[in-house]
Amino acid sequence: MRIGLTGGIGAGKSTVSAFFAKNGAKIISSDTIAQELLDRPDIQTQLIEIFGSEVVKEGKVDRKYLSEEVFLEPDLRLKLEAIIHPEVRKRVIEEFRITPEGEIAINEVPLLFEVGLDSHYDLIISVISDKEKRIQRTTQRGLSRADTVARMSAQVEDDERIAKSDIVIENDGDLLELEQRVKEVWRQISASKT
Repeated sequence: MRIGLTGGIGAGKSTVSAFFAKNGAKIISSDTIAQELLDRPDIQTQLIEIFGSEVVKEGKVDRKYLSEEVFLEPDLRLKLEAIIHPEVRKRVIEEFRITPEGEIAINEVPLLFEVGLDSHYDLIISVISDKEKRIQRTTQRGLSRADTVARMSAQVEDDERIAKSDIVIENDGDLLELEQRVKEVWRQISASKT
């Protein structure tokens, strides 16, 4: 079963993924794959052509610089996505392909709806949360309020996520409540695959 897990910045996707993994799911993180791709020399060469030599320092992509550039310039974000997204998609497809029969694989993908991937999954789960709580979570991780709001504006609204999702997990309570909700969803998913 191919499951897509999505949600806006700060909604709690990674926490939900960790709870699913604790229950036995194979987690395929599109963000982790994208970060790994930034270490490939061929990808770095393409990034230097677009963003200039300052994007790579000592053989590593300056993620903070890259992030600031793409969220200030939508055209640059589209160029970055044109390089990274097809490669991420290839790896995700391969990870699903090698998942043993009967095992549940969940692809955590922040921009699932934004890049039109919803038709690639058997089931879509969205994590939603109050905007102020999302801002609070991201600022606690070191992102400024302004950067968080800018990233939120580049993502679909929760109303659209809800309308396009098979299952919605609300993350406005505490971690114990969230873990319980994930366990309920896990039981539901596990029952439906048999």
